[in-house]
Amino acid sequence: MPLNIVIREKRKETGLTQEEIADYLGVSAPAVSKWEKACSAKRLWMSFTAKDLKQVYS
Repeated sequence: MPLNIVIREKRKETGLTQEEIADYLGVSAPAVSKWEKACSAKRLWMSFTAKDLKQVYS
């Protein structure tokens, strides 16, 4: 499953908004929206740590 789909699904499962995810990662809400639409994958990878990715895929 593509990472953008995983992010969107996990966010929805937890009931978090894009703004809440953005605050946690220190990015803007529009950045999260772009990630979920697969428009900005390069910035996505730079924002996540290995720990974050492991939690997303768990």
